[in-house]
Amino acid sequence: MIIVAVRIGNKYSVKYETYLEQKLPKAKFIWIREPIQPHIMFQWNKMFGMSLDLPDPICVIDIDILLINDYLELFNYPIKPNEFIAMPSWWGDTSNPKYKINGGFFKYYPKDCKYIYDKFMKDPLYWQKYYIKNGTTTGPVNGEQYFVEDSVLERLDLKLLPNEWVCRMVNEDFFDNKDMYDRWLISNNIKYNKITNNSYMYLDKEYHDDIKLVHYAHSLNKPMSQKDIASAKMKLMSQTDKTSLYDKGEFLIKQCRGLKCFDIEAYNYFQDNSDFLVEVDNFKGNLSYFEIRMEKVQGTLLREHFLNITIPERLVLYGNIIQHWIPSLIRMSRAILKSRSIVDEAYFFHRDISPSNIMQSDKGMVLIDPDSFEWVDKATMVLHYNMTVAQFTRDIFRTNGDE
Repeated sequence: MIIVAVRIGNKYSVKYETYLEQKLPKAKFIWIREPIQPHIMFQWNKMFGMSLDLPDPICVIDIDILLINDYLELFNYPIKPNEFIAMPSWWGDTSNPKYKINGGFFKYYPKDCKYIYDKFMKDPLYWQKYYIKNGTTTGPVNGEQYFVEDSVLERLDLKLLPNEWVCRMVNEDFFDNKDMYDRWLISNNIKYNKITNNSYMYLDKEYHDDIKLVHYAHSLNKPMSQKDIASAKMKLMSQTDKTSLYDKGEFLIKQCRGLKCFDIEAYNYFQDNSDFLVEVDNFKGNLSYFEIRMEKVQGTLLREHFLNITIPERLVLYGNIIQHWIPSLIRMSRAILKSRSIVDEAYFFHRDISPSNIMQSDKGMVLIDPDSFEWVDKATMVLHYNMTVAQFTRDIFRTNGDE
C-alpha cells in the first residue's frame, strides 16, 4: 500500500511522520516536504498523487489525524477502477450543502484521476483562490477538497466511508474558554448521534468504538497533544438493570454501573425552578460507575396509585402531566440553554417520564429518577415525549389484572 502525505513548513514537526509510519508499518510513504512547484501551497500539493504512474490504488491522507480502533479498515476499504473513496464531512466543513467530503482521507487509482491533476496544473493559481473567492471556504489557503469533489463528479463514482468511522476534533485550548469548547463538543456529539445512531462521539476523554480516524484542522489544533487512546469500551447502559439503591436514612445513594454523563448543574437548575423533581445534593462519577445522593421521598409510585383511583381521576393526573410537566421541562430546558449559551439544537430532557418513575407523595407528584436526564437533539426529545404520552395512555386504563 502506498500512502501520499504532505508535510511542508514548520506547522507540524517530524513526529507526525513518525506517528503515521508507526501506525502503518507495512505501508510505503511518499512524503511531500517541498512544493511540487514554487507557487503551489501546502495541502494543494496532495494533487501530486494523481500524477503517479501506478497500477494499484493509493491512499492520500492529511497528517493532522489520529488513527484509532480498527483503523486499518480505512486503508483496506474496497475500491474498483473508476471509483473514488473519500471520508464524509458529516459535521459540515462548509455552509454549502453541495459538498459532502473532507480532505483528510482519499483512496483512488492514480490513472483514473490524472485528468484532475492536469486540470489543476493548467491554472493552479486560479484554483487555489477559486473556492475562497466564491465563499465556499476561507483563506488564506483552502479549497482543495472542494476542487477534488467537483472534479471527481465529472467522471468518477464518488463513494463515502461510513459516517460513524470518522469525526472532527479540536483541542480545548483552541477556544477562548472551556465553556466554548464544551458547547462545541455537545453540538458535535449530538450531530454524530443523529447521523449514526451511536450514543456519543467523544465522551469522558474516550472516542466511540466505531471511530477509526479523528481529523484535526487549523494550525492551533494538534492531534499529537491529545493522548492516542483506543476509545471507550463501555456502552451507555440502562440504569434499570444496573442500579443499586442504598438507604442512608434521610437520603438514598444511587449507584449505577456503566458510562454515563449526568449534568448536575443543569439538573439543579431544573430542581430549583420546579416543584416536581427530587433533590440531588451530591454527584460523582467515572467510566465504571456513577453515584447520586438524592432526597428520599415517601409515597406511592404513580403506577400503583392509578390502581386505587377512578378512571376520571386518572385522566386528571394524566392531563396535568402531559399539559404541565412536559411543557415545563421543555421551557426550563430552553432557559438552561439560554443561560449557558449552549447550541440551539440541544435539549436537557428526561428519557423515561413514566408512572414507574413518578411518586405520589405528601409533596405532590415527584419525579424520582434524576439520572435519566440527558442532552438530546430536538427529534429525540420529541420521541421521548411521544413515548411518555403512549406509556401514560396505556397505564390510565390498566387494571389490577393487567401486566
